[in-house]
Parts: sequence; C-alpha cells; structure tokens
Amino acid sequence: MIGGDIYYLLGEISCLLRIRRTASVRCLSETTVIQISGDQLMSYFEENKDSGFHFMKRIAILLAQRISKTDGLLQQLLWNV
Repeated sequence: MIGGDIYYLLGEISCLLRIRRTASVRCLSETTVIQISGDQLMSYFEENKDSGFHFMKRIAILLAQRISKTDGLLQQLLWNV
C-alpha cells in the first residue's frame, strides 16, 4: 500500500521464468492496470541496478510469503494441525 492506494503484482513468475502467464484476474471495482514487457523491465534493471535489486528483493519476499502460506495450508490439510 502506497499513499492509500493498493498495488498488486501479477506476472512475476512469467517475467522471471520467461513463460506464459500462470494467473488471471477479475476486478471487483474500477481498476488501473499497467502492462510492462518482461524484456523491457529486465533491460531497465540492467541499467538501474539499485531499482532491480529492490524489485527482486520485493519479489523474493512475496514468493516467500506465498510459500509460507501454502505450507501452513498443507499442514492443516494433511495433518489437521
């Protein structure tokens, strides 16, 4: 959340692995969507190393949170923890 606005990142897996998208989205209210080419983004990060580092750090945190949540759900499902 930045300045009261909520931002979601989609397509990070396809950008990093250079594969087709793995998710789709439906919006419940008016939404602004920005599409950025993965190749253009990576070129930008090559030229702007600090921005690339911060972006990749955020991606790592996001993926770690998703793995942690999935692990918890699997524990509940498999072992009724």
